[in-house]
Amino acid sequence: MPHTKILDIHNPRFIREKGMEALTNELGTVGTVYFLRQFTSGKGNWTEDRKTELAGISLEDIEKDVDGLRNEPNRLFPHRNIKAVH
Repeated sequence: MPHTKILDIHNPRFIREKGMEALTNELGTVGTVYFLRQFTSGKGNWTEDRKTELAGISLEDIEKDVDGLRNEPNRLFPHRNIKAVH
């Protein structure tokens, strides 16, 4: 006799847990986050927020950050297959 799995589809907690488990197994943690972000519209005023967030950051600072990402991509983004550009 085959084993039949019973799913408690009326239990919201169970559905969330199984759904997150399925997403994470298939997409990985980062992929799951990207997927879930599609369903939120965010909040606040990005244009105003970026003025505060980027205040005091120079183009040189950004270039250093980009160079760091290129030189150590696997440490920072182990889920991606990024090759360093020199």
